[in-house]
Amino acid sequence: MGSSFRFSKAGPEDADRITELTNLAFEVEAFFKTKPRTNVDGVKQMMEKPDSEFLLLLDSQDNLAGSIFITLNDDTPPNAYFGMLSIHPSQQGKGLGKMMVLEVEKRFRERGFTSLVITTVSVRPELQTYYGSEMWSIRPCSKRVS
Repeated sequence: MGSSFRFSKAGPEDADRITELTNLAFEVEAFFKTKPRTNVDGVKQMMEKPDSEFLLLLDSQDNLAGSIFITLNDDTPPNAYFGMLSIHPSQQGKGLGKMMVLEVEKRFRERGFTSLVITTVSVRPELQTYYGSEMWSIRPCSKRVS
């Protein structure tokens, strides 16, 4: 499984395909959302934030199988943070999401962080179970998402 995939840092030229993948992957949340999860301008703004990047998971043909946003959040002191984990629906259930999250953990550990913060929507409690790790602090988000 893992040997046919590679990680790559996204550039501004990847914003369109990150947006397409994210919105496709987040269709599972259509039951409580009325708008797409993100747009190209939003992805580009996230990329421009200091200490932030999108990490891509590419297959052997350089097709985008997954993406994840990693950054330092606005806490004082800043915490390692990840979000918008997106796996193409045709690739889901193959362990790629876990592979991406483990890579993010490794990268933040190499930078000296001992914990990660993520935010999950409260209407998806299964995410808190999925993201259960001793390294992570999960903050349920009760804000209304449109």
